[in-house]
Amino acid sequence: MTKRPEDSAFQLDLPELRSAINTEAMTRMAHSALTAMSELNGQLFERAAAFNIEWTQFLARRFTEDMALPQHLTACKSTQEAQDIYIDFWTTALKEYQEEFVHLAQMGQHVTREAASNMQKCANVVTHEARLN
Repeated sequence: MTKRPEDSAFQLDLPELRSAINTEAMTRMAHSALTAMSELNGQLFERAAAFNIEWTQFLARRFTEDMALPQHLTACKSTQEAQDIYIDFWTTALKEYQEEFVHLAQMGQHVTREAASNMQKCANVVTHEARLN
C-alpha cells in the first residue's frame, strides 16, 4: 500500500512550525473574539426584542382604533359625517404608520451603528491579542 502525502505530513517533526504557532496565544485570541461576539449577540437579541415589542404595541394601538371605526360609522347621521370619519380615520392611520416606520428605521440604524462599533471593538481586541504574541 502506498503512503499518501497527507499521511506523511503529520509524521514530520517541524520544531520551527510548532514554535511559530503558539497555541496558548491562539486560544486567548479565540476566547477574546468569542467573548466579544457573545456580548454582541446578546445586545442584538435585546434590540430585536425591543423592536418586536415596539411593533407589537403599535399594532395593538392601531387595532383598537381600527375596531372602533364601525361603531363610529354606525353612529353617523349623514353620509357627509361618515365621509368625514373615514377621512379622519385614514389620515390618522397613514400618519401613525409613517411615524412608526420612521421610528423603527431609527431603531434599526441605532442597532446597526452599535453592532458596527462592537465589531470594531472585537477586531481591536483580537488585533491587540495578536500583537502581544
